[in-house]
Amino acid sequence: MSLFDTFRSALGGTGNDSLGGLASHALGLLQQHPGGLNGLLDQFNQAGLGDAVKSWIGTGANHPISADDIQRVLGSDVVKNLAARAGLSHSDAASQLAAVLPQLVDKLSPGGQLPQGELLQQAVAMIRGKLAG
Repeated sequence: MSLFDTFRSALGGTGNDSLGGLASHALGLLQQHPGGLNGLLDQFNQAGLGDAVKSWIGTGANHPISADDIQRVLGSDVVKNLAARAGLSHSDAASQLAAVLPQLVDKLSPGGQLPQGELLQQAVAMIRGKLAG
């Protein structure tokens, strides 16, 4: 099974549903975030969610986060922007992003290692392109 198939299966849907659409926008967030994936994860660490982040990167079970955690870490403007692009309400976007982000990080870090630099960009671009298609 390819990385994309594993990712899509973990999300429980196709690229055409709202969760897949939000996943595509979440990937865009990773690409545009200052510091990329590492910068985003640093924000979660600084917000006291370091144990959750470690679980997403590690090989065990992913610790969940809440919609409130998403709001607190990313801020209302980012969530509102993602919601508008995905065609979701603000609260649905926060809830779904809380479900998608741990799985996304988990699938981008097979074997407990985050891809760096160009490898990360290639993985994100591949998953994003498959979700769109």
